[in-house]
Amino acid sequence: MSEIANLQPQAVWKNFDLLTQVPRPSGHLEKVQKFLLDWAKEKGCMEFASDCELGNDASLNFHLSMGFTEVNRIVCFTK
Repeated sequence: MSEIANLQPQAVWKNFDLLTQVPRPSGHLEKVQKFLLDWAKEKGCMEFASDCELGNDASLNFHLSMGFTEVNRIVCFTK
């Protein structure tokens, strides 16, 4: 963590450093998901959520394969 030790906010960069130490070869993200779920549970989180763009079937299929359940679809607006 020496390269990022002085970056702010330190808590964010500390956790980023921990995450980058998780081996994650392409197509094998189970270890990353486990790390994130364990980290969130340690912080008292009771739910883990993610999202993807409508029509992004690759992301949708990835999330489903990682155990996520689709709960809603939305359309976002801007002006």
